[in-house]
Amino acid sequence: MSLDTVLKIGKIYRQSKQGLEQHRYIKSIWKDVEIFKKNKDAHGNSIEPIFYNLPVISSGSDFDFDNLSVINDEDKKKSLKYLNFKTSDKDSEKRYLFGDLIYANYIDKKGVQREGGNYKMEKVTKGKTKSSSFGRATEEAQSLENTLIGTFRKAFENNIFKIEQLLLSHPAVVIHFAFEDNSMWHETQNTLDLINNKLIEGFIINHSGIQKTVLNKFLFKTIGGLNPDFSEDSAYKIKSFDSPDDVIDLIYGVSISEKVLINVRDIGIVILPNGDNLNADILDRFFYKSGLQQVTDAEPILNEENRNDLIKDDVDSLFGDLTENELPANVKYDIVFIKPAGLSSPSIDMLEISHIEKSFLRNIYEKITGERSKLKEISNITLGKSKLKPKYDIKESFFEILGQKGKNQKKFSFHLLKVLPQIYTDTYYRDPVLLPAFIEKAERNIRDGFSNFNVLKYDFYFLTRIQKQNNMQSITESKSFHAGEALGTMARPFAAWRDDCPIKSFEKNYVGNLTRRIVDLAELIKFANFLNEKLTIHEKNYKDVQEAYLNLIKNIKALEILKEKYDKNTCALGFFESYFSH
Repeated sequence: MSLDTVLKIGKIYRQSKQGLEQHRYIKSIWKDVEIFKKNKDAHGNSIEPIFYNLPVISSGSDFDFDNLSVINDEDKKKSLKYLNFKTSDKDSEKRYLFGDLIYANYIDKKGVQREGGNYKMEKVTKGKTKSSSFGRATEEAQSLENTLIGTFRKAFENNIFKIEQLLLSHPAVVIHFAFEDNSMWHETQNTLDLINNKLIEGFIINHSGIQKTVLNKFLFKTIGGLNPDFSEDSAYKIKSFDSPDDVIDLIYGVSISEKVLINVRDIGIVILPNGDNLNADILDRFFYKSGLQQVTDAEPILNEENRNDLIKDDVDSLFGDLTENELPANVKYDIVFIKPAGLSSPSIDMLEISHIEKSFLRNIYEKITGERSKLKEISNITLGKSKLKPKYDIKESFFEILGQKGKNQKKFSFHLLKVLPQIYTDTYYRDPVLLPAFIEKAERNIRDGFSNFNVLKYDFYFLTRIQKQNNMQSITESKSFHAGEALGTMARPFAAWRDDCPIKSFEKNYVGNLTRRIVDLAELIKFANFLNEKLTIHEKNYKDVQEAYLNLIKNIKALEILKEKYDKNTCALGFFESYFSH
């Protein structure tokens, strides 16, 4: 994705009152609390932390344990944050530099000791001592000795036994350090600037040759850290920053750049707006209006069922977030298709389209909406009071045709990754995959005893109508289609929905495997003769069936005379339209 867009978003948030919500390394204590509550100890009790308020006195040089108190205010609890200090994005050492603490230590149901939060105790393993989280940040703290952070750390070190005993006094504990005037740690003077500058020390090198700043450790996608094609001296060729300040902006923009706004099964779609007059409030309403949780660096939250509940019936799930918002018409989007992050792996950009204007997308969507309205009028008449209705949602229509519930979705995902950028850029011309996939799905449904062709076909027709070159007219006027219509009429006496159907297994065994029986013209004729035989045996050779057979032969001869290419899927479409036309 465009790094410039991420930097602009990061700068907007950094300069806003809600900036900490987007800071890569400042986390909500309450989110950890909610995770703790899902766990249980050996006795089956939920791990619910107790919150302590510990006053910091004498300009940060001491703690007032005599006035230690329990925090009961829920709003206060939810406002607390901790610093997840790292020397690189993959640093898992849990270094405690400064700020509030959250800690859990308990025995779980399996008898295993669990430790969590932003602090770890000193441990001795095989005769080797590993420092506590406080000790692990000693080296990074050396340059901060003459600051409030340094003063605080000296007080912490002098009282470390008391603090750690307090952390160990319950299965889970939060310690909020209340500074003078009841300020939070990140509200104290210059502290946030000091922390931000200390954080980026581990990520950057200043390239004197070009007077630029470059990343030497992973922070964002592939522009930092070891790269086999770039030496340290040429790392700026990947991406350089005008100053370290830009890297701080990046720290505020990285998390939002991983926020999946639209989820299409195992494809995440990240949408980043870029334009003038954007502010943090506008961005918050854009990114969070759906109520989805932010995708974190640990694990993205991709709850498709909740997402669909929140989208209006008349707004397509692929366009609603892009067109139905307060952003100006000339705002431009970077739209990135990603493989979302896992527990131990970062997100991976698979494809990107940049600088797509909102007004351009709105024009595309208006055309799609027009086609949907026309088709909806038709289906409302033909389907009547049927409980099954087509959704007329691009994502869902593709899934109805290409997806298989509970099975590997690679076929569906690969195709969506190909066509969605075409839809967003108005270059979705023709999709040769749809008809064969539609026929295959219709046959599978019949074999599974779920014959929903009359609903499923509207998903297919909807997707063909949004293509710039809709070839349905040429399909329905072809001899293959007409031959299929005739064959469907011949087979209709054996339809499972008929009370007088003489062969109950016919539909599942023959219609459900139709394309295997009409692979070419020779097989088509063979199947037609088989039908004639069965119709005669069961005395179902009605006048309309006889006329259909003559029409079938007529179209087969026309195919041979005109040398028109026979297509089994087109023939199958004609068959199903005729067969299910009751």
